Amino acid sequence: MDKVMDKLKNTKILGAIGLGLLLLGTFLPYIVIEIFGIKDSESLVGYWEGKVMLLVTFANLLFVFKDFIKKYVPQLFNSGMGRAIENAKPIFSLIPTGIALLLNIYLFTTLDSSLFSFGIGFYMIVVGIIVMIAYAFIYKEPTADAVASTPSPEAVANPSAGVAPTPTPMDQPVAAPAPVQEPTPVAAPTEPVTPVAPEATPAQEPTPIVAPTEPAQEPAPAPVAEPAPAPVEQPVQPADPNIGDQNINNQ
Repeated sequence: MDKVMDKLKNTKILGAIGLGLLLLGTFLPYIVIEIFGIKDSESLVGYWEGKVMLLVTFANLLFVFKDFIKKYVPQLFNSGMGRAIENAKPIFSLIPTGIALLLNIYLFTTLDSSLFSFGIGFYMIVVGIIVMIAYAFIYKEPTADAVASTPSPEAVANPSAGVAPTPTPMDQPVAAPAPVQEPTPVAAPTEPVTPVAPEATPAQEPTPIVAPTEPAQEPAPAPVAEPAPAPVEQPVQPADPNIGDQNINNQ
C-alpha cells in the first residue's frame, strides 16, 4: 500500500487517468432515451455544455502536463495566463475541475430523468472529476533538490554502473617491461676539413687626385671716360655803333 501511495504522490498517473475520463465522458453517450423500445443516445459534444467541458479538460491538461507541453509548444506560456499556469501548484488544478463539477451538477438537476437515463458518459465524467480532485491533493511536485538527487533510469537499471569497482590484485594489469634501448653507435671521427683560403680581391687603382683649379678671374671693368668739360662761351660784347661810323668817315 505504501508503494502505491508513493507512486501516486511522485507521478502524474492520477492526473492522466482523470483527464482521460473527462475526455471520453464528453464524447460518449451522456444520456440514453428509450421510446417504444427504440433507444437513442446523445453526447455533450453537440451542445455548448460539451464545448465548455472540452475547454475545462484542456485547462486541466495544461496544469498536469505543463512541463511536457512547454518543450513542444512553448508559445502557450508566453502570455500572462500561461506564465501563471506554469508557476502554479498542483492544487490550482481544482479551478477547472470545480467548473466541470458545477457543469455536471447543472445538467443533473435541469434534465428530466423520467424521460431518459444517464449514459456511460455521465458516469465517466463523475469519476474523472473525483480522480482530478484526488490528484490535486495527493500529487507532490518535486523540488529542485529532489530532482537533482533522483537517480537516472540507467543507474536504477544497473546500480553498479555509477560506482567504479575496486580493482583487486588479480584484476590489475601487469605492467609491461620497459623496452631495452639499444646503444647509440659512435660515429667514426671524420678527417679535418682543410679551410679554403678566401680568394684575393683585385686591388683597385687609386683615383688620381685632381689639383684644384684657380677660379677664373673676372675681366677688369673698362675705365669709364670722363666727359670733357663743356667750353665756356664767352659773352659776346655788343658792337659799338660808333666804330662803324668811324670806318665810314675814314673812307
